[in-house]
Amino acid sequence: PSPVSMALIFCLLATSFIHGASMVHGAGRSCTRHTRAHPNVMRSHIVAMGSKKNNKLATTSVLAKPVLDDASESQLLEQVTASKRDVAVIDSLIGKLVGLGQVPTAELLTGAWALQWVPTAGALESIGTGLHTLPGTSFEDFFLSIGSGKSKKCEANEILRVFGPFPNIRNVLSGSFSIEGSRLRLVYSSMVDGLGKKIQAKDGSSQRIVTLDVKYAGERAMVAQLGDATLVFRSVSSVRDELIRYRVIKPDGDDDKKDKKDA
Repeated sequence: PSPVSMALIFCLLATSFIHGASMVHGAGRSCTRHTRAHPNVMRSHIVAMGSKKNNKLATTSVLAKPVLDDASESQLLEQVTASKRDVAVIDSLIGKLVGLGQVPTAELLTGAWALQWVPTAGALESIGTGLHTLPGTSFEDFFLSIGSGKSKKCEANEILRVFGPFPNIRNVLSGSFSIEGSRLRLVYSSMVDGLGKKIQAKDGSSQRIVTLDVKYAGERAMVAQLGDATLVFRSVSSVRDELIRYRVIKPDGDDDKKDKKDA
């Protein structure tokens, strides 16, 4: 080729090289800007995620906190222990507590409870041994003790009265419990009478399983569903004192020592 042609080819090659370098450099700046911006986007995303997580935890915490109504608890206990009970008022107060939509915690369920209100004979038979339906026998009282979350032990003391000059009968149902949501499941693996003799329930079984759907649990009262019946329990400070009052244990007897040890 002539010198002029060579010069033209050289100019074209130089122009292409400079243009390509500019494009690569521009793309590099673009990638750099994108790369630097990306961590900020990531941080914003993480902060947003964290905020949503914190909001979710806060909401869960609020929902998990039991809602208590001390005034309605007191009114309900007054009604169910009154000499003349107003069923309509009792039902209204129960509905008010149940309407709170509470999911009771294990801490609120732990302790001793005395059965104060049971509207049907079937529910009364289901929660205990059912032996109160035997001739000459009547139901007197029922105490339910729920242990701590670690022990998972439960005990029920059923007090029956025998017509005539006979002492009250104490039946003890003991076993374990579990809590799933609002359901309190009691599994009684042992049932003995006041003399320590093993007994069987009315249906002949040696084990009883009772599932209570706890609708409300407060400092003084507990409302639970058993089948179609709604039960009301009252918190008691000492089952042992209640058993002494019914004269089914002696204050200085072996049963008393055993109860202290179990407590």
